[in-house]
Amino acid sequence: MKEIIEKVHSIIDCFNIGYYHTVGNYSKNNFDTFYQYFNAPDKELRKHSFFLFMYLLGNLNAGHTGVLSSRKQYTKDQENPNTFYDFECYVEAFLLHHQQLQEVFPNIFHHTVYFLSNNEEVIGKKYEYYYRDIPKDLLYKLRHKILESNEHMKDMKQLPEMKYLLHEMDIEPFFKNDFL
Repeated sequence: MKEIIEKVHSIIDCFNIGYYHTVGNYSKNNFDTFYQYFNAPDKELRKHSFFLFMYLLGNLNAGHTGVLSSRKQYTKDQENPNTFYDFECYVEAFLLHHQQLQEVFPNIFHHTVYFLSNNEEVIGKKYEYYYRDIPKDLLYKLRHKILESNEHMKDMKQLPEMKYLLHEMDIEPFFKNDFL
């Protein structure tokens, strides 16, 4: 458990300075299938794993499009198909545990829904066309179960201030405006 949290810390290092524009340390040493911890009994492990998903989505939103992939996209470009952040697996886990995640980590949840709702504009395609090998019914569930029912979260004006997200994650703020 501690090792997983340390991996997340290593990846999100400097988040308090550059937010989503700070590309994480996605080395093989820090890789894990973090989505499998979305329902972990340990709250810190759940929080860090969920935060990493949000961070991956935020990196995508900032224009770092190579972070989340489908298995087919990854294997055509990389040599090791077992060390990538599989969008399908993260979406499946998110769909399965979204209610508990929203209840316990409302700011992380809000940012996650914001990015899931707006990233199609960044990549220039609907998820169904960008991640062609991901089952369409999974993306349909994502849209109808989470994105449409949380439509208000796709507006940047409704996004919780960064200071609340930093506080929820116990990340030391860097900027004066990020202190509570």
